[in-house]
Amino acid sequence: MAEASDVVTHGEAKEVVHELVLLLQNELEKSTGINPVEVIKGGSLGHGTAVPGDFDLDLIVYTNSIGKDNLRLGTTMEMWTSKLEKFLRTALKQKYKPMGTTSCSVQFAYKGEIEVEVDILISPHWRSLSEFYVFLSSIPTQERMNFSVCTAKWQAQFFKHFVDDEAKELIKRAKAWRNKTWKEHILSGGRPKSYFLSLLVFYAYRKVKLMHPYVTDVARMTCEYIKQLVRSHRNMDIVWDDGVLSSGELFYRRREYPNLVCSRPRMMDPMNPHNNLYMSGLGPAARRGNYGVGDGKWEWMVSNIDTLDLMKPL
Repeated sequence: MAEASDVVTHGEAKEVVHELVLLLQNELEKSTGINPVEVIKGGSLGHGTAVPGDFDLDLIVYTNSIGKDNLRLGTTMEMWTSKLEKFLRTALKQKYKPMGTTSCSVQFAYKGEIEVEVDILISPHWRSLSEFYVFLSSIPTQERMNFSVCTAKWQAQFFKHFVDDEAKELIKRAKAWRNKTWKEHILSGGRPKSYFLSLLVFYAYRKVKLMHPYVTDVARMTCEYIKQLVRSHRNMDIVWDDGVLSSGELFYRRREYPNLVCSRPRMMDPMNPHNNLYMSGLGPAARRGNYGVGDGKWEWMVSNIDTLDLMKPL
């Protein structure tokens, strides 16, 4: 994240995004053989929920160079991530400050006229979510979370088309609360990931609007609903096809993919029925990104949830 003394604006971030997208589109295949079919902006900027001056950049490269049949046979994503890391290090030169890798992402600080943290992730290209779900059903259960990044572009569509500005403002306030309140130490865990926190706020917001369609203090009631969810988290059963979303907003129904549906307690990902955000949406640390497994530690959320206040503007 940007330091308080050197706050990165959205405009500056967009300039960095533009530079990186052009680099990936024009040079990546020539240097690595990775064909970028799509490069999309994900994360808080892509979802329209970034806290001003306190965000990093997520770009997702969708490529048809990664064979789905090879993945079914056990080929790992690390080979492609390694190629991507070497390309970025060479192409960006002094602008590239490495910060680590995961199985599907390269994490670095971009150091140009501004400095901002960046995640560039890589995914096979999918023609549709249903094609991805069929693939997910065909691989061992323990390997499925390795591919949670694959739904990133549909996550961005979800927030663009179905999450209104009022809900996005509450999401930003919740993220600002987390950023201010979270104190990481060597034994810490359970940090709420941005995607998890965004969906938690949106779910509570939609429930409040459904139960009280003419309510005027939406922020207060949404905040109280979130606190109730967190305090009783062991009984959590957040799903999206029980009326909280309309049929036009649903990307799947649980009955369509019963072998992918996660068990309770759960906070189901509206894009990926296998992804249980009750576990994957928490921890382990600030710099591991939204995708992949978490630590499922709820202690921090439970201990600090009473301090959440969604009524104060940023």
